[in-house]
Amino acid sequence: MPTEFIEKDERGQVRERYFEDDGGRLEGVATRYDEDGRLVQESHWRAGTLHGPTSLYGPDGQVLQRVMFVDGQLHGPAELQDEQGRVRMRLGFHEDRLHGELLAWQDGQPLMKHTLAEGRPEGPLELYEDGKLTHRVLFERGWPLEQEQPPEQDPAAPGPEASADMPAEQEQQSGEQRPGWLQGWLQGGSGA
Repeated sequence: MPTEFIEKDERGQVRERYFEDDGGRLEGVATRYDEDGRLVQESHWRAGTLHGPTSLYGPDGQVLQRVMFVDGQLHGPAELQDEQGRVRMRLGFHEDRLHGELLAWQDGQPLMKHTLAEGRPEGPLELYEDGKLTHRVLFERGWPLEQEQPPEQDPAAPGPEASADMPAEQEQQSGEQRPGWLQGWLQGGSGA
């Protein structure tokens, strides 16, 4: 049976609440609170490993970031929201790698739409400005193949270099690390 632990600050305010199994590993729900007692993070654990949803909350209690873990690996949907509750980014993971559709918005307007397969860009990347499509680049195995110009786009505008051949060194590096924002977030607040 898991044992509950509660850590308080010098004022007696609960800052962390979590459970450990008989082996001292996190088990069940772990929560963190700010100095005013508001929930800032909630994560789910099984035998010392993240398993289930992990969420970060804003000062008003609204979910700002939510990711799913299965046996310690990012797996399934993830979502980031701004302080107004608007979705900023929606993406998916499979076995700790970005996988599936990645959608991003800014101020409620589309910013990017892209598909990733096992952490690598695959298929079209669409970039938007003021809600209008401005660039479209087709990817295969992580590398751009061609750039398509939207109807009102200047054909002389610079675009990414096209290359269908992936150097062996870059092949090994692609998709092996979490994005910087996600890595920082997980290192800074992934559990009790």
